[in-house]
This record gives sequence, C-alpha cells and structure tokens, in this order.
Amino acid sequence: MEEQGELSMPDIIDGFKSAIGFGPGFLNLMKTRNNALAEVGMGLGEYSYIYVLAYGDQLSSLLEEISRDRLIKPRTRRELAQILFNQLSAPAAQGSNGVSSDLRAAVQDEIVALDSGAHAFPWQDGLPPPVEASLAPFEDRLDELFCEATVRFELRQKNKNPGGFGD
Repeated sequence: MEEQGELSMPDIIDGFKSAIGFGPGFLNLMKTRNNALAEVGMGLGEYSYIYVLAYGDQLSSLLEEISRDRLIKPRTRRELAQILFNQLSAPAAQGSNGVSSDLRAAVQDEIVALDSGAHAFPWQDGLPPPVEASLAPFEDRLDELFCEATVRFELRQKNKNPGGFGD
C-alpha cells in the first residue's frame, strides 16, 4: 500500500489497533474451544485428528499454497502419528481382533508416512472407507464450516511455547 501511495499514518494506527485487538479475541476463541473439548472429555490431540479427517480435502489443497510445516507443525504431526499408533495398540491391549488386517496395515503405513515426512497429516491420500462413510452425511455442512483463516490455529498443540507457536 505504501508503494501505491495509499498508506497513511491513520492507516498505520488503525492497523496497529487491529493487531492489538486480535489478541483478546483469539484467546477467547481458544479458551472457548478448549472448554468445549474439556466438557466432552476430548483432548487437543483427538480434536486435531478429527479435524484433519473432516477437512482433509481442504488441507490437501492448502498444502499446495502453504509449506507443510507452516500448515501443520512437526509436533502436531507427531501427535497425530501417536493417535494412529494408539489405534493399533488399543485392540491388542483389549485382546480384540476387531480391526481388519487391511486396516491395520493402512494405519501402519500412515504412521510411517507421517514419521518420514511423506504426509503432512494422516490419510492425506484418502480416508479409510469406514471413516469416509461416517463423514459422508456431513460433507456439505463441513464444507460450509471450513475456515481457511483458522487452520493454523486449529492445529496448534498444547501450548508448549507462549501462544502455542513454535514446535
């Protein structure tokens, strides 16, 4: 704007005020989200996993525009891989054979893809059929609710650093 002669002192002051005003709104959004998750007994890792399942197509499109580590931090990717690992471990710990060998192999492949950096998030190449079927009735509504501007905030994990920024 400055190069085009459109940036004035009032514009700079208004921009600064907007930036300062962003903080309380952002903190309120995160507090509201975290309280809602706590009320239903869900952690941020589980939320992130469901988020990437629900918005995988949109996230894949964003990967073409945004670097993978700016979209989904390595720490978040590790937590998503841990959730997949937990999926493999849970049936074994319960003595259940309820997970098909094909699905077990697919989950193992996803863990390797996340750990190696081949995937930015789980199921990047497509959801397992049972998950895809469970989300299908909500596809249109999820598309309406997707907000590109909040993606990077939604996928921040456990505020390791002030504001949850960084790895």
